[in-house]
Amino acid sequence: MGRRGSQWKLRREHLICTIDQLMMVAAPPPSPTLASNTDDVWQRHLQLRTLTETISELETTGSPGAPPPARLERVAQFTRWLSDNGVDLSGIEITEFPNYGLGLKATKSFTEGENIINIPRKLIMTEDSAKKSILGAFINKDPILKLMPNIALVMYLLLTKFTPNSFWKPYIDILPTSYDTVLYFSLEDLEDLRGTPNFKPALKLCQDIARQYAYFFKQLQNSSEPVADILKKVFTYKEYCWAVSTVMTRLNMVPSETIKDSPTTALIPLWDMCNHTNGQITTHFNMEQDRAESFALKNFNSGDQILIFYGVRTNAFFFLHNGFVYEENDHDAVTIILGISPNDPLQQLKRDLLEKLAINYTQFQIVNDEAPITPDLLAFSRVFVMDKDNLTLWSEGNFGELLDFDNSVIDSGIEKKAYNFINMRCKLLLNTYERKVYVNKMGELSITGSDDINHEHKKNNNHRLMVKKLKETEMKLLRKAIDFTQPKL
Repeated sequence: MGRRGSQWKLRREHLICTIDQLMMVAAPPPSPTLASNTDDVWQRHLQLRTLTETISELETTGSPGAPPPARLERVAQFTRWLSDNGVDLSGIEITEFPNYGLGLKATKSFTEGENIINIPRKLIMTEDSAKKSILGAFINKDPILKLMPNIALVMYLLLTKFTPNSFWKPYIDILPTSYDTVLYFSLEDLEDLRGTPNFKPALKLCQDIARQYAYFFKQLQNSSEPVADILKKVFTYKEYCWAVSTVMTRLNMVPSETIKDSPTTALIPLWDMCNHTNGQITTHFNMEQDRAESFALKNFNSGDQILIFYGVRTNAFFFLHNGFVYEENDHDAVTIILGISPNDPLQQLKRDLLEKLAINYTQFQIVNDEAPITPDLLAFSRVFVMDKDNLTLWSEGNFGELLDFDNSVIDSGIEKKAYNFINMRCKLLLNTYERKVYVNKMGELSITGSDDINHEHKKNNNHRLMVKKLKETEMKLLRKAIDFTQPKL
């Protein structure tokens, strides 16, 4: 074996050893305590980051080469592919919008409810497409791909990306080369989330994707399926993050071709370039025409950006799964985590009453509404502040009334305490947004105001701006809840 071959072998052995370590670190924590402790979760992420950076370096071969053409330069090829496959592009144009990237512009006026986009099934990439391809046998044998159709679509996207003369090439070429999902965040970007309910979910997503990558790397190495010979040559951590982000930010559902009355995961070209606004769902699948159809959710004039409604989702969801924050979100909410202490002498009575109310969870929401307090949050708070006599009384009585607002049957003392409990919890959470723990270059912990952090990092990248917007929208909701509960104290 020559020197180059020997170096390649050592590099390969190092890669496999590092992936083994990654699989252990990315495994679910052995105890709920480790999963819930913020410092433990962060330390685990630091280990993951070191390992994935090493893996990316080992998987990089040769020089980076010339950068790919800008997405706008690929529009002509993409629109030609659409037209050749039956898509009517009259009245719409792909262009770039400030703060949005690529989107669709109206080149004529559309009235509300008018049909704008029709995408035939043959252009929609689905889990069905994956199962009918060379990947099908691998999907049928792998337990993860059977249970997670979105990941089957991820693997199919990777396969088609590296298949010469793929039918999907014009679509894949128009996709972004990177995303604003948390998989692309720096450590500093992620640290800006500390103190919010979104910090641990963001780290967990990174951990889940790292674990999936390590799992599929090993599966491909050990598989005798023909598709494994193709994929294992191109399957890298960076490519997996790209494919996951592509599917995560564009995932939709359409009726399955193979299973009656069952949906299948899908990527819908062109339609997935529409950006989000408030409104209602105006995209449907026409079974008779066998195509996805999208209708104008409002009047659009020539020159307007054509926007669609992605669905009832919070900004935390958009941030984590779509890589953006929509500041005017009518359906925004902020998570508040509450629970009954195991040291509470009345904890069993409280849990029993909550179970009768079907409140068996710890995450509640402050919502973007005139009454930002939800009925389940109010009911939990009422139960939380009750003494033994009231717990017994309500457990034996019409406990459902605890979910009602302004119920005169509820003792005024309980009501005041319940609203005070919510008020104080919101103030505590708001305080963690406004004051952030930062680890300086010497490894020392310091607590600063949220504005100071931006000066410390001296960065104004899109990720940092997204975090800032997310914090501001959630802090606004917390202040709204505080103002709502204050008069009731």
